[in-house]
Amino acid sequence: SNMSSFLLIAPGTPRGDEALRAAWELTSDCLVVRDSTSTLTAGSFQRVTLLGAAARSLLVAEALRLLAPGGTVVLHELGPLAGSAWPALQATQGLEALKKTASYAGFVEAEPTPLGVAGADAGRFWDLVSALYPALGAMRAQSDPRATEAVDALAALVAHAQQSASLLSLSATKPAYSAGAVFSLKSR
Repeated sequence: SNMSSFLLIAPGTPRGDEALRAAWELTSDCLVVRDSTSTLTAGSFQRVTLLGAAARSLLVAEALRLLAPGGTVVLHELGPLAGSAWPALQATQGLEALKKTASYAGFVEAEPTPLGVAGADAGRFWDLVSALYPALGAMRAQSDPRATEAVDALAALVAHAQQSASLLSLSATKPAYSAGAVFSLKSR
């Protein structure tokens, strides 16, 4: 079984675990994973936080698998501000799209969840832009010869995101099936 009942899935980000936990208001016992979650036990977490959720319906479905019934998923994403033209952000489409992503995966009671302290926003933008462009984040993390270019590109994208995007956060619940209830895919 996993040591923690809290999980953060942070694709692409090169930032350290402590910085990630602090930015996303998670406790020190929160497990952080950056790529595969396939080794983690189904139903073993009370809360799963996922960065860059909109373009990753598979990871949202994976969060459902990992959560215990009644557990909470928290999805964080960049949403385009009115009038912003940024192709990568068009895929995210905002809060309604995030709600759809959650409900298609099987979550219920999706509600916006505002984050605290705005001071952490710069780091949060880094993490979410890294999640949108995981290859750049990976280059930056390794001592790839193109690492400086990757950092420059990410920094430019982050600066652009801070002008043209807002931070979206949504929490939703994995249904707690009552004992004896029959769960049928036909009803979905």
